[in-house]
Amino acid sequence: MGVESAQPTPAATAEQAQDLIDAARYDELEDVVALFSAGVPLDSADSQGRTALHMASANGHLAVVEYLIQNGAVRMLLFFYACLHY
Repeated sequence: MGVESAQPTPAATAEQAQDLIDAARYDELEDVVALFSAGVPLDSADSQGRTALHMASANGHLAVVEYLIQNGAVRMLLFFYACLHY
């Protein structure tokens, strides 16, 4: 009656998040775009905190990196390991 309940966007499953990370890792830009269009957040991370942006950058996939950054995938994450030594 006048007020419609908004349906929340379903969260990405762990499998979808891993698919996004793998697509970025292997330079599959079309898959990255399709997964993002399907609602998978670009900052999805795996169990070690790696994101699609990490994987695309580490493997030199410039087009994927540019797409991710242009669509808001810039997020700082802490890794389990760091280069700082005590």
